Amino acid sequence: MRGWPLASTLLAMLFVGEARAQTFEAASIHRNVNPGGSHSANFQRGGRFVAVAASPLMLINVAYGYEDYLVFNVPAWASSETYDVNAVSIPAATQLAIERRMLRSLLEDRFGLVVHREKRSMDTYALVREKPDKLGPQMHPTTVDCKAFLASGRPLPTPDKAADFERLQTCQRFGGSGSLAYSGVTMSELAWTLHWSLRATVIDRTGLEGAFDVLLKWNEDPVNNADQSLPLLPTAVQEQLGLKLERRVESTDVLVIDRIRRPDDN
Repeated sequence: MRGWPLASTLLAMLFVGEARAQTFEAASIHRNVNPGGSHSANFQRGGRFVAVAASPLMLINVAYGYEDYLVFNVPAWASSETYDVNAVSIPAATQLAIERRMLRSLLEDRFGLVVHREKRSMDTYALVREKPDKLGPQMHPTTVDCKAFLASGRPLPTPDKAADFERLQTCQRFGGSGSLAYSGVTMSELAWTLHWSLRATVIDRTGLEGAFDVLLKWNEDPVNNADQSLPLLPTAVQEQLGLKLERRVESTDVLVIDRIRRPDDN
């Protein structure tokens, strides 16, 4: 019977250690009021998390892995206000799942964040082939083993003008507003990339295996874009790649904010 107190103590110590391993050892959060500039939020080596001019919504995106169009009940200030965050953990966390749990704990502690997950009917897209035996004029199978090419250490050209980002470069991927120049991309990777412009989940249903070189141009902003000759994205995908974006409504996992508050500055 004497072993039970020791076992209980060791078990309690284990739980405490596990809890500490899933929280940051120290963290500072400051409101960023500088207009303009870039926004970033990244886990870094050594168990550090650094965010610059990041909105609370961006922090939630990183912590829970949901794109902003899948997060609901977001207060206006949580999308517009930005913060600088610097957090460190001891011992250093190296697994993304653990890092995300640590960031969730920080959001719960400092922003009072409470969320829940649920299913909602959402617009999604399936990326499919227009014709089973034909690809579009701007999509071709990659002829280079990109994994071996990149591992060879050969110098890669650096784009220095806008047109360079719209031209295929061996085993490189460039994209901007209304353009993609991807070399060595799989269809699942292309589908994931397209979701940014569509603001909806895109699932690869092409059945195409291997990697492809893809050139795609479309009108990202039909209201303000002076070049109205460019097609909208679904039309561009069909005409240039020989693929189609089929719109579907499916039950989708979403994140709902129940409560969030502004953090104290420290």
